[in-house]
Formats: sequence, C-alpha cells, structure tokens
Amino acid sequence: MSELIRGENQWQMYRKFVGAKIYYRGFTEEVVSQVLATPQVEAKIDQVARKRNVKRSVVRAQARKQVEFFVARLESHKFIRFAAWSVGGLMKSVYDQGVWVDEGEIKRLKETARIAGLKKQSLIFLPCHRSHIDYVSLQLIYFQLGLSLPNIVAGDNLNFPLVGPFLQNAGAFWIKRETPTEEINPLYPTLMSGYIDTLMSRGLNYECFIEGGRSRTGKMLPPKFGMLKLLCDSLLRLDRDAIIIPVSIQYDNVLETQSYANELLGTPKTKESLSSFFAARKVLGLRMGRIDARFGKGFNVRDYIRDSERDLGFDLSKPGSDERAVFNQNSVKILRSLGYKVLNDINDVSVVMPTALVGTILLTIRGRGVGKSEFVRRMAWLTEKIRAKGSRVASIDDYEAVFEKAISVLGPLVGIRKDLIEETYYAADRFRISYFRNQVIHLFISEAIICVALYAKVKAGGAHEQQRMSKDELHERTSFLSRILKAEFIYNAQGIERNMADALQQLERDGVVHITDDYVELSERERHGGRENFDFYCFLLWPFVETYWFAAVCLFSLTPHSSTSGAVLVTDFEKLTQTLGKTLFYQGDLSYITAISKDTLQNAVQFYATIGAVKLIRGARRKDGRLELSPSWIPTRDSTDGSVEKAGKLWDLCEQIAVLRREGKNRRDNETVGRRVINLVDQQGAELQKSSLVGGDKRAKL
Repeated sequence: MSELIRGENQWQMYRKFVGAKIYYRGFTEEVVSQVLATPQVEAKIDQVARKRNVKRSVVRAQARKQVEFFVARLESHKFIRFAAWSVGGLMKSVYDQGVWVDEGEIKRLKETARIAGLKKQSLIFLPCHRSHIDYVSLQLIYFQLGLSLPNIVAGDNLNFPLVGPFLQNAGAFWIKRETPTEEINPLYPTLMSGYIDTLMSRGLNYECFIEGGRSRTGKMLPPKFGMLKLLCDSLLRLDRDAIIIPVSIQYDNVLETQSYANELLGTPKTKESLSSFFAARKVLGLRMGRIDARFGKGFNVRDYIRDSERDLGFDLSKPGSDERAVFNQNSVKILRSLGYKVLNDINDVSVVMPTALVGTILLTIRGRGVGKSEFVRRMAWLTEKIRAKGSRVASIDDYEAVFEKAISVLGPLVGIRKDLIEETYYAADRFRISYFRNQVIHLFISEAIICVALYAKVKAGGAHEQQRMSKDELHERTSFLSRILKAEFIYNAQGIERNMADALQQLERDGVVHITDDYVELSERERHGGRENFDFYCFLLWPFVETYWFAAVCLFSLTPHSSTSGAVLVTDFEKLTQTLGKTLFYQGDLSYITAISKDTLQNAVQFYATIGAVKLIRGARRKDGRLELSPSWIPTRDSTDGSVEKAGKLWDLCEQIAVLRREGKNRRDNETVGRRVINLVDQQGAELQKSSLVGGDKRAKL
C-alpha cells in the first residue's frame, strides 16, 4: 500500500536525522582538509611537485582550490530548511498529485539507515535517472524521511550561476564529464579518489545515478561503472563497508520530453545555462501528475564483492588471499555483475505510471486511433498483464478517472476527435509518446522477441500449416534478436535461454501460441481473437528491429568509392543516418519515425562494431572518432556501372533483420532493400566520404 508524502511543516524540523552529522558550520573545511590529508593525495602532490620542479605548497594550493570547487557544501542548516520549503512548494505545484512511496519499503529503509548509522556506514543510493528533477525530488524525500542527505554525483554542466551553488549546497558535488588526461590535470583523479575515501570514512551517505546520464528514451540504460569502481576501490582500501539501496524514481511526465525528442532527432543538445533555467519557468503552470519513488532492499557492498570473487573461483579463506588484489584483477566482471544487479533490482520495484499505460496502448494498436470505451478496456487489460508478471502498476480505483487524468497530463501529445460518434484518441506526437511506451517494454521483452521471430512466418501468409515455425528455427531467430538488442534492454538475471523458455511456456498458457514437439504456431484462439496479444508484443519491438535494420542499411554508405576513401567522422555519419532516415520515413520505406532515434542508432553501430562489421577509431577527443567498414564486410561494386551489388556479409545481415520487420512497403517491392534505396544511400555516402577527405592528413594521424 502506498502513502502520499505531503511534507507540510517538515521543513521547520530536520534537527534529528538518521545518519552522519551534516549541515553545521565548518563542515566543508573539515572535508576539504581530510581529502588533502589522504595518503594518495599527499603522494600525488609530492609527485607533481617533483615533476614540475615547483614547491610542494604551490601544488597543494592548486589541489585545495580544486577540492573546494567540487565538494558538496552541506554547511547551512537554514539553507536546507529554506530549500525544502521553497522547492517543495514548487514541486507540489507542478506535480500536483504528490510524491508516492510504499510504506513497507520506507520502514525497511529507515531501519537500514538506523543500523548503518550505528555502524558509521554510508548508504549508497543508486537511482535510475529520468530528469534533472531527480536531484531535488529525491533529496526532498530523504529530507521528509529524516535521513542524512547524501552527497550526489553531478556533472559539472549543471554548475552555472545560481543553480550550481544551490545544488552544491543541497548536496551535489561536481565531476567532469570526461576525466582529464595526466597532461591536462594530473591531480583530478586522485583528488576525486581522496574525496570518496573521505565520504566513506565519515559514514556520509552517497548518491550516484547508476545509468550515468538521463534516459532520453524512457527505458533503462546500461550501467556506468566509473564512480562505482571508485566507490568499491575506496571501501577495499579503507577496509570498510557500505549498503547499496537501489532506487526507482518514476514520473507521470517529465519536464524534458520535448528536449529529449529534439536531441534524439538530431538537434544539438542545448548547454545548461541560467537563461534556459528561467525560460523553463512556464512549467510552474503545468499539472504533471505524480511522482513515484520506490526503494529496493539494501545489500552490503563487501558481501557482494566477496560472493562475486567466490563465484569466480577464488577462495578468500585461504591464507594470503587478498580481496583487494582479486577485485583489481577482476573488476570489470564484478562491476558489470553489480551494475546489472542494481538495474534488475530497480526494475523489480518500479511502478508503471498511468501515462505509460496510455502511451503503450496508443503505440500498439493497428488503427489510427481508439475509442474511449475500448481505451479504458485496454488499460484494464494491460494493467492485468503487468500485474500477472509480478510487476507494479500505480494504484487504480477507477480506470476511467485515471484515464482522464493521464490524458490531461500528456496534453498535446494525445489528439482527441470529439466530432465523431465516439470520442476517439490518437497519438498526435508518436516520437514523444514512445518515451512512455518504452517504460513498459522491459516487462514483456522475452514474449516480444518470440512473437517478432514467429512473425517471420506469419507475415508470409498461406495456410496455417505454412505459418508454423520449427523449434530450431525459432531458437535461432530469438537468439539472433536477443543478441542484437542486448544494448537496448535489461534482460532478467536468469539468462536469455531460460527467459525465452519461460516466456514461450507463458505464451502457451495465455493461449497466444500452440506448441508441439516439433513446431510453434499461433493458436486458433489467438487467430479468432484478432491477434490482440500477438500484435501487442510485436508492436512493442518492431520500432527497435527497424532501427537496427536501418542502421545496417546505412553502413552501405561506407562502401569505398575510390582508393582514397577512408574512415569518416562518426558525427558526420550520424548526421547522414538521420537525414536519410527522415527521407525514407516520409517516402514510406520506414514505418516508424523512432527508427532514427539517435541513441538507438548509436547502440546499433556499437553492436555492429562488436561483431566486426565496422571499425570504430578513437580520436583525441570524442568528436574526433571515425568509422569504416571492416575489409571482409565491404560490398563489391558492379564492374559496368559501379553500383553496389546486393551480396556479401552486409547484405546478408540486412536480409536477416528485414524478415523480422513489420509488413510494409518493402513487401510490395518484393525485396528488403530496393535498388532506389541502395542508390540513395550510396549517393549520400559518396558525399560523406568527400567531406571526410578534407584535412586527410589529420585522419592519417589517428
């Protein structure tokens, strides 16, 4: 059962909180001095002073200046009370339905915090990241619960006038988006290491968004390991422990949906600034529904590391065993396992919001729109399916009332025709609505993969027996789909093979498929029911299948046009793919505008690099990276007209993905990539390669 945190008058208190002492005069100076006194920082200062042949005091002063710049300033008790009062009021204005939590989870969290406080251990909050609002909404929750506020990892892009100091005094500390090299700033990595040591040794709470950046697509991103490694290194170095708390934060709507869509469609990201902050003041007049925060069960970091090392075959009970050395040798495997455990724990406690139900329904129907009565029925149907998976949906007493609220929150994203026999709703902005649909996909990813794989037979038509798929072929296709989409979704921890087997059995129990000893086919019940379940699963996944197909087609643009052709800038290739994508979408060759989503296209190219189709060449800066086809993947050209021949590894890859796409224009063309499309891609590739030859000497230095 959930309770609403209203927070009236709580800002006047916050005197007795659970955890390490914060918000007192002199706190910041104590922390800075302790960082500079850590052994690794002392040693680094000595090393830099010798290397530069300057006085130690000069380097120490530089180190102090850097630490004073980035540390959180939990100094003023009056400030945090004022911040809670003022920001809390604004949040309640925008998120008018309040902040919801689970009573049982809150009791468990408070007890965990109490025990950690007695042991002088830190709580390590690892939330997902949906919006810049996360920084303040989570701090407000911790404040209302009477917990010692965590020090929050924040990118220095947020450190601009007024807002930066506000966040820093509320608990944010700044990290650089890209770690500077030894030549540029030799002190920074060691100073950050010393700071984490200081936080852990003082038992101060800590918060780091496990995905690194905000999810612009609505679905969970793969974990980032940089700050997680610093944390584990620190605990092992200090021989201390801490407790990780996975955190889910979900919104009916986020303030950034428009900017997210713009960025994914290729518009350069707008740098955070004071002017953009004030430009967002119009949000104060919005009504954006509710926030839902859920807290997973805490677990000890050191216990997890030890268990992981034992799983890797190391017996730490043997004399001379060195837990820290074993971790350093196997940190990649251990951190990957830890990161994905946290993501799975977050998924387990996450709540599906009403707006996510609405977005999912709008993008999984065959027609242009849906009537109100059918919409409400499908909301109840989808809610039942989610709960049957053991997942949570925001409490719904009256589906029609919740539907009306969700439509109101989504505003112009949903179109309404009231001049018809029945009010009819349609997706007015499919790209932005996909953000909400993506919050649901992970719950049904295994079923969706199976149905899309089976669709390769179903769309061929013919008699029912011709639409059957052998179990071997189904296994081959689901394995292929799972592999290419592994960067898109967080699979259940039990493994892909088990997930697929369980999902197939569930589809049979639900009456979607019929399974024999030799084959799998759509059940008669599903056919007679209009394929409601089958189509629902396919519509969830088809946009991602189309993106990976389109990304593979775009690789044809890298086919060399001459002996001087070489690697192209990745940024130029990304611009080309989005321009091509918009062209093919409006000409009907792509079914989904989301197929040109920048993040998903980047994931697709990364996957093609892992299978050896392309080579990614790093540059001195991220924007200097280049891309080229691997030699064995380069298509041949016709000897008479120079056109790209539809053969070879790259063509076979396109074919393999294409049979899984939704039936569309390519079916009428009777081929997966028409000659017109190939010629268009090749023509644009020629221009791309010409532009990359400008400054060709620079390319040779990579």
